[in-house]
Amino acid sequence: YVPSVSARTTVTPGERAAELARVIEHYTRSPVHLISWSDTAAATCSLVATRPELVRSATFVAVPDRYRFPFPINLSLLLLHRLPLEKLPIKRLLLRNLGELMGGTIIPPAWVEKQAGGIDSVVEVFKFSCLPCIVEHKNPATAARCPTLVIGGDDDRVSSPAQSESFAKAIGAKFIFLKGGDHFPTYTNPVTVSCI
Repeated sequence: YVPSVSARTTVTPGERAAELARVIEHYTRSPVHLISWSDTAAATCSLVATRPELVRSATFVAVPDRYRFPFPINLSLLLLHRLPLEKLPIKRLLLRNLGELMGGTIIPPAWVEKQAGGIDSVVEVFKFSCLPCIVEHKNPATAARCPTLVIGGDDDRVSSPAQSESFAKAIGAKFIFLKGGDHFPTYTNPVTVSCI
């Protein structure tokens, strides 16, 4: 399953959750196990809250209670979300911000910048398809009704262990602290994450 993304119109977490529900209903009649990473958690939270009968368990990797970024990154993301800045030549700035936030000890910021830079219309796709999930991500009003796990690491610049643990408490999940875990633990430490 590859979620729909748009470089022209906003795709909300609720819309992503509805799309995911259609995919699940099309392929199976049984509840599924979901693993969400980073901003995709907003869609999974929405699905768990609105269609709990579809979710057997949920695992959240590198997800905070809410996204808090350092200045000036927070300001630039807020302005991109609210204003038509995607029309300006800001690709390099966005890539630098993503590299700084998502890069770490194992995956350097330059690697993140290079990979993100290979996405067609990366500024527009980020603005309309990723940023809404970051801005609108919030803890559900009630705990999840399925077994739920949150994995957070101490080398993650997007979601600190305290933020991930706060998210886990809010949704009634078990929290696993991953020493040395960065924002890509399923890629940088797959054996440990798989054993969890």
